[in-house]
Amino acid sequence: MDYNLVMRDNKGRFIKGNIEPNRNKFSKGNKLGIKHGFTTNGIKHPLWKIWRSMRNRCLNEKSEHWARYGGRGIKICEEWVDFINFYNWAINKWRQGLQIDRINNDGNYEPENCRFVTNKENANNKSNTIYVLINGERLSTHEASEKYKIVSGHIIWNRLRLGWGDEDAALIPKRTISHRGKYKL
Repeated sequence: MDYNLVMRDNKGRFIKGNIEPNRNKFSKGNKLGIKHGFTTNGIKHPLWKIWRSMRNRCLNEKSEHWARYGGRGIKICEEWVDFINFYNWAINKWRQGLQIDRINNDGNYEPENCRFVTNKENANNKSNTIYVLINGERLSTHEASEKYKIVSGHIIWNRLRLGWGDEDAALIPKRTISHRGKYKL
């Protein structure tokens, strides 16, 4: 899809993609009937959806995610209130399949604190991520599981919950029970 065509609507706002008749009966104030939201053949640009979701999490108290974002005081910088500014910042950093991520999980959505990452990278930067220190390296339980390939991240998490030390939780192989009821490695 061509997401590079930028136009202005009848109010001077930027829109993207093809101009199409607006079939929404509630938008009588839009005399030219232009759809907003950077659309191409009726499909909204993924950055529009990312921006809208970010705004919803931070500004809409009825959002199911508001408590973890707006409710914690996470804000969106004034510059990004306008989609075209967010788009101009994001377009050279983003590619299909990436998610917006705040580098400092307690910081705001602003250019200095945001990047685009994979789902896996984003999962390691959550406020409830558990970290272990192995040989001086700080890793999430998932990262430790992938790096050492001994036990799963879930097993590491359970072991930590039971009071195991970081290195033991990640580096001691899981014991299994043989068909005779005896432990084996």
